Amino acid sequence: MAETAVALTYLYKSPNDFRLDMLVDLSRIIEQYTTIIPYDSKPIVGSSAYKHKAGTHLAAILRNPAAYEPIPPRVVGNRRKIVFGELAGKTGAAYLMSILGLEKDDKQAKKVSVGLKNLRMGDLLEIPLADSLEKKIINDK
Repeated sequence: MAETAVALTYLYKSPNDFRLDMLVDLSRIIEQYTTIIPYDSKPIVGSSAYKHKAGTHLAAILRNPAAYEPIPPRVVGNRRKIVFGELAGKTGAAYLMSILGLEKDDKQAKKVSVGLKNLRMGDLLEIPLADSLEKKIINDK
């Protein structure tokens, strides 16, 4: 349903009154009433939609979100989520340091990245980004 509504609106430029910003909420309501849980990787409304964690992928998202997100998460009622763990690279570590209010330094970011990898614990921290924080980090060069 979500994919169809987005395709009609963005690909086919179909005139409609769809409230795309309600898609995630609608999906959760349907889930509650039917107990049919959408798979994590379901586009637009799955729990992994707009979740970014691997080094090169995360670096690209931080530089240009449109490279991996042709439809911004807010448009469909979702949020961008950044995951830190053993797949985080130097850019992801620098981003985490920035979120924590620490001074960004390439040398320290590399140490944090190596430390996360050495823990070998998979995904350690998932942060859904608030609008203000997301804009600050993406525009902070």
